[in-house]
Amino acid sequence: ATYTGGTALATAVVSAPDDQVSSNNNASVSLPPGTLDVDLSVALTADKSLVIPGMPITYTMTVKNESANTASGQVVFTVPAGFTLAGAAVPSNCTLAGDQLTCLITDLAPGASLPFTLKLDVPGTYNGGPAVATAVVSAPHDTVPGNNNASLTIPPAPPAAVPTLGEWALYLLMLLAAGMCMRQTRGRRC
Repeated sequence: ATYTGGTALATAVVSAPDDQVSSNNNASVSLPPGTLDVDLSVALTADKSLVIPGMPITYTMTVKNESANTASGQVVFTVPAGFTLAGAAVPSNCTLAGDQLTCLITDLAPGASLPFTLKLDVPGTYNGGPAVATAVVSAPHDTVPGNNNASLTIPPAPPAAVPTLGEWALYLLMLLAAGMCMRQTRGRRC
């Protein structure tokens, strides 16, 4: 949300029963429109292009501050169905609840990026479809919501090819020929 109401004014007043100097009990600060506006973006990459059962996948979730102001917020990564965080290794500033990994972003400087490396285990019995990972970043006063979502789909590896009947016949013929050669040469080279 963007603050569009003009200059924001914040005032603080303090008092004490025995205060001898009341002239320093008030303070105010004004912020012109746009002062608090931020723009956090998120991107996802992975070290594998195919899901292979039993082979872990490492995702990199990168949050970037695209604005001219320091930004704080959070990013939520959804672990693909059937996967688990390797060794329950939760990055610092993150918490895991079910398949949702929530990471806090604190005082990210303008133009700075904050990567999170997430190693996920793929069970050896995985026979699901494509792995879909998502990330959503949010921050107060984020004025560009179009770059707050990222999604990465990794297709499953194709099943291993099973030899055809003709290929099996060819393998058998090669074994027979090798056996006959060994028999005729009595173990010497064919």
